[in-house]
Amino acid sequence: MRLYRLGRALFVPLVLLLLISMSGCSDPNWSEEKIRETQARGDLIIGALEKYRSDTGKYPKTLEQLAPNYLVEIEPPTAGKMEWQYLSGGKNFSLYFAKGSASEPEYVRTNTSGKWSLVPTGF
Repeated sequence: MRLYRLGRALFVPLVLLLLISMSGCSDPNWSEEKIRETQARGDLIIGALEKYRSDTGKYPKTLEQLAPNYLVEIEPPTAGKMEWQYLSGGKNFSLYFAKGSASEPEYVRTNTSGKWSLVPTGF
């Protein structure tokens, strides 16, 4: 019985210690503020992609083709790995930014979705 009380008495402090240590592990580059800012930057890129398609009939093969005629510069994401990933076959595109490795979440927007979607694992 005495051992049970000791284990029970240690349980709450251990859980609190675990929660406190986990709160310090959050990634400052993957905060709600950074994600929203990155999505806003991505929305500007998507506007330029749509203008490019309107002018040429297709989406560019690379984001670099947007500068300087459609965007002065392509601002990088402020969230996650801080780099854009862009795929295009001319008729469609996917623009995304990732938290880190391929197994971590990422946000994706396509020309058909019209909104940012969180994908739990690699795309």
